[in-house]
Formats: sequence, structure tokens, C-alpha cells
Amino acid sequence: MLFRLLVGMLFLPLVGTIASTETNGAAESGSMEQVKHLTDFQVIEFRRYTITEGEREHFAQYFQSYFPEALQQLGAIVFGQFLERKNHNLFTWIRGFKNMDARATINAALYYGPLWKEHRAKMNNLLVDSDNVLLLRPLNQERGVLVHPAVDPVYETNGAQGVLVAQIFAIKTNSIETFVYTRYEFGTATPDFQILDSSF
Repeated sequence: MLFRLLVGMLFLPLVGTIASTETNGAAESGSMEQVKHLTDFQVIEFRRYTITEGEREHFAQYFQSYFPEALQQLGAIVFGQFLERKNHNLFTWIRGFKNMDARATINAALYYGPLWKEHRAKMNNLLVDSDNVLLLRPLNQERGVLVHPAVDPVYETNGAQGVLVAQIFAIKTNSIETFVYTRYEFGTATPDFQILDSSF
């Protein structure tokens, strides 16, 4: 399940590509005007939650109903949420912030605010673990996640559809640039993001 479409999204250590559902160039150009302000998210969280057995679909529905729009109103963005094919208890989602200060401010506003206070008991009862988080930043500040408009809930009732492939690598300290060069320099992909922290 996706809240938005991500086009040409490529992370190190996360790699993914989702194609747009737009087929008309003019329509796509017009729709992209609607989201041109949704750029420059320099702090990216890649979050994988373990959900209570048999409750992942319910968790996903609650999440979609309550949180993406709320986070966007606070100045963050939910790029998408995903259900893993081979692990039926994992719910993965990706959110972005303009910078680390914005991340702290927005998280405080969300988790001490009325929305979370209203729904936290229900959400926490469905969660087994929420600590599997990677904090990422762009390798190049001028490159980031390209955001397409949110799906239309009236005309796209199935939501955005697609597949994202994530590759997570354990890299030696101070070896990121070497890894990037040897793995991608002669390939077709160009990595955009690197891990900033995974222990917060």
C-alpha cells in the first residue's frame, strides 16, 4: 500500500523504483505543479514495524486514515507505506523532514499532540516492535526523493500500486564513497541516499 508514488527513488542502503500511473505527459506536468513545494527533504526515515500476528492489514488501514495528512500538515511527508510479501507481520513506511531540527519539532508536535493521544493505545496494541529504523540523508543535497501527487481516493480506490525493492548493506566505517564507486559507477543506477544513523 502506498500513500504516494515515488519515481526514480534510489537509496543507499535503500534502493527502490516505483513507476507513475500517469500516462499523459501534459496531465503529469500539471499534477506535478501541485506538489512542487514538496521537495528538499534532507532527512529520511526508513521504518520497519513488526505487527501483531494477523493484524497488519488493520494496522495499515488505521495508519493510512490517521497519520499521512497529519504529518504533512506539520511540515513532514509520508512518502509511502508498504507490506512485505514474504514477511506478513512487517509494515514498512518512509517519511521525510526538511532537516534534523524540523524532525525534532514535528515529532514532538505529533507525539505530544491530540491525534496521537487519541489513537496511541489502539496503535501500540497492534505493535510488537517499532525500533527497526534507519535514518538516511542524501549523498548529494541537490538530489532527493521525487514526490508525485497523492492518489485520488475517489477515482483510484485501490490506492497507488507498485513494488519497491530495498537493499540494505553493512558498510565499513569511512567506506561509503568506495562502496558507491565500485557498485554503481559502471551500472545503470546512481545512489542518492546514505545511512545517517540507525540507533535512535
